[in-house]
Amino acid sequence: MLSRSRSVILTRTVRLSGLCLALLLAFPQECLAQQQDLQETEALHRQVVQLYNQGRYAAAIPLAQNVLAIREKALGPEHPDVANSLNNLAGLYIAINDPQQAHGLFKRAQTIDSKLIDAVLGFTSEEPHSSRSRTSTPVLMSSLM
Repeated sequence: MLSRSRSVILTRTVRLSGLCLALLLAFPQECLAQQQDLQETEALHRQVVQLYNQGRYAAAIPLAQNVLAIREKALGPEHPDVANSLNNLAGLYIAINDPQQAHGLFKRAQTIDSKLIDAVLGFTSEEPHSSRSRTSTPVLMSSLM
């Protein structure tokens, strides 16, 4: 027997899958374009990693910004992959010693992650056990790669 939280997650997953299928059938060209955009982000991300590993942080920043913009457009501003892109970009800003730029990106990623955790656990922002009431340390670029 499924626990209540697993049952809720399963129900949401089934609903989301049905919605995705309906959107694919209704808007096949848009879905194909979105898939192509997301594939482009994978190639760009590999370039960002390569530049990061070469120590060419400033050169990697515009590519990481592009990855972020594409993912936000294709997936929405609150998607976990957007949070990942925000963390990666923030890590690049840390690498070039620009903590102010990094801070805002890390905070935004943390907000997305907190909302996701709360949704999975069934918390609301008003509940005292909300993940937003805890502090978490953002993961730096090196540990994401």
